[in-house]
Amino acid sequence: MSAEKQQYLKKLEEALYTGAQKVKFKDREIEFHSPNQIKTLINELKAELGLSKKKKKTYTPSYSKGL
Repeated sequence: MSAEKQQYLKKLEEALYTGAQKVKFKDREIEFHSPNQIKTLINELKAELGLSKKKKKTYTPSYSKGL
């Protein structure tokens, strides 16, 4: 399953970089309305595959009266 997702991710990235609006994968053809839709799908697939480099840092504030 992840090999199939990696192939799909590669196709989406190629489409994004070439400016294509349609992506053909196996027996399906998907048409996107904007590059932002492709970017969103790429980010979701990367997150599912564990390829996302962005990790959110969380900070826990601590407060003191200074006494």
